[in-house]
Amino acid sequence: MRYFLAALCGILGAIWGKLGALGPVLLVLLAANALDYVTGMCSACKCKALSSEKGRRGIRQKLGDWVAVFTAYLMDILLIYGGPALGVTAFTFPVLCPAVAVWMALNEILSILENLGEVGVPLPTFLTSLVADLRDKAAPELA
Repeated sequence: MRYFLAALCGILGAIWGKLGALGPVLLVLLAANALDYVTGMCSACKCKALSSEKGRRGIRQKLGDWVAVFTAYLMDILLIYGGPALGVTAFTFPVLCPAVAVWMALNEILSILENLGEVGVPLPTFLTSLVADLRDKAAPELA
């Protein structure tokens, strides 16, 4: 067991080191996914609208978020390493993946705040407005 845990820590450490500055952004997205799911279930319970189909839809949406982030990462790799062959030299580090992950995380945080509001947790209005403004600035074409 000790060797397994040591190997697991080594693998996770190597992945974390490879992700660099993207690691904390992905960790925030993962935490926001989990909190959104939990607060969504609480909101559905309060509204008497809890259903397994809505839960499955939420999980599919979160998996879709991660597919989008991974796809953006693949695009970053293509732009960084394949871009010079195509005459595109502006990309020297990942840009798309962090942008997609930040937008997704802000969208999840906004959903968490909405869920908390539906449960009855008092929230300052500036907080919801701030998160919505940040999300809209991260991807203005989706606003």
